[in-house]
Amino acid sequence: MPISFFLKKLKNVDTNLVTILMYHEVLPKSSGVPAWTVVEEENFIQQMTFIKENFYITTLDELSNSNFNNESKPSVIVTFDDGYLGNYTSVLPIIEKLEIPCIFYIATQAFDENIVYWYDKVIYTILNKDNLIKKLDLTSFNLRVFKFSSHLNESLRWEEVQSLLTELKKMSIKERGEVVNFICSEAKMSLGPIMMNREQLSALSSSKFASIGSHTHCHSLLPQLTKEEIRASIKKNVDLIQKWCGVTPKHFAYPNGSYDKNSLEVVKEMQFLTATTVETKSVDKSSDLHLLPRLGVGRYDSIKFFIYRMCKIISK
Repeated sequence: MPISFFLKKLKNVDTNLVTILMYHEVLPKSSGVPAWTVVEEENFIQQMTFIKENFYITTLDELSNSNFNNESKPSVIVTFDDGYLGNYTSVLPIIEKLEIPCIFYIATQAFDENIVYWYDKVIYTILNKDNLIKKLDLTSFNLRVFKFSSHLNESLRWEEVQSLLTELKKMSIKERGEVVNFICSEAKMSLGPIMMNREQLSALSSSKFASIGSHTHCHSLLPQLTKEEIRASIKKNVDLIQKWCGVTPKHFAYPNGSYDKNSLEVVKEMQFLTATTVETKSVDKSSDLHLLPRLGVGRYDSIKFFIYRMCKIISK
């Protein structure tokens, strides 16, 4: 169907609903790995141009004040998770040119200790274009054989990677670490910088179109931590962001969208105005501000599919 078909549907949407978009990384087509989390720069520009022309772009500050009702257009908020390098090199110039405010949820351990989070180790090891792994036999870890054949297209290979990540998230931290170390040993390669450095993060935070949110220090799955560990991780994250950027984050994103009673209580206790999950639906006036849903946007979303999803989530 032509794009014009979906644009007509925007005339029949509920303008009282807000869509919160979730991105991770944006890079030029020639860069990065073919992972769902890495959106191509050209596609991101198309997506941002579309929402600039057809949506009222608001912020979590406005949302937390219940000020998200625009009479003429549906509303949208743009968010980024983790703190990847492309947030500075690709995203920042685009949002400044288009004048689109975004919030960047930063997980600080990668910045503080110069490490790569376990899920990025898996993704970048398996999908590296120069050393593509075709098969992983993980039966010795009570998992299955995962196949990443080069004959599959990018999206089908990603489905297999996503299946592996889902299984790894179910494991204890210790067990998961053992599997990740085994996967990395299968491909003897070193990763270049994939996250911003502190100077780039500071420069990003100084833009009037960028605000900084909290995403914990360790980026662990919070239900796997004790309440004290959750509190300590968030506090360290907030302290480091204050030190590096000179701002205090007012908004929080649960790593992987995972939360439980303890993490919800800590987030409220630490007086965050909002907290976001990865549940796919729109925000309305009855939404819990500390359990806000988001619409994830990935590498394989064509502009037509992006517009279709944007229309569908706010349809009357």
